[in-house]
Amino acid sequence: SRRQAKAELAQAKEQAKQVRKEERFTFEACTREWFEKYYRSTVSEAVWTDTLYRMERDLFPWLGAVSMSQVDESAIRGALERVRDRGAVEQARRHLQLIVRVFRFARACGYIKHDPCADLRGIIPPIKSNGFKAVTDPRDLAPMLRAMDNYPGTFVVRMALRFLPLVFLRPGELR
Repeated sequence: SRRQAKAELAQAKEQAKQVRKEERFTFEACTREWFEKYYRSTVSEAVWTDTLYRMERDLFPWLGAVSMSQVDESAIRGALERVRDRGAVEQARRHLQLIVRVFRFARACGYIKHDPCADLRGIIPPIKSNGFKAVTDPRDLAPMLRAMDNYPGTFVVRMALRFLPLVFLRPGELR
């Protein structure tokens, strides 16, 4: 009985330690740890800095101070919908990918027991892109050429727009 009481006390201490560990790791702290340990070594410094800036702007204000164990599907959905509703659909999709990776990291480290991202697949539908189709009809080409001639921008851009139909280059090649 004494041995059993000692085992129960040890188990209670371990559970309390786990709860403190879960509470200490907020979404922002865990994300920053993952960014430093894993993400930084896989991307360029510019991409790393830009991604962290976007997380600070879009997600940390709503999820940053929340404990990892308290972040649920509705909180993630709300943060992503804010990004999507301002018109940044692709950015919201990228944020979801990063959030999934952060939660996978947190679960592997033992910071959380349940991953709320499991049911979030398809929350942000992909963008249908028609691409930029080439103008092939001569009736559509004339208004486009007139618009290029009358472009009110800087001198360099106006000259590039006038030169472009003569050489049939891509804009990047023309630059």
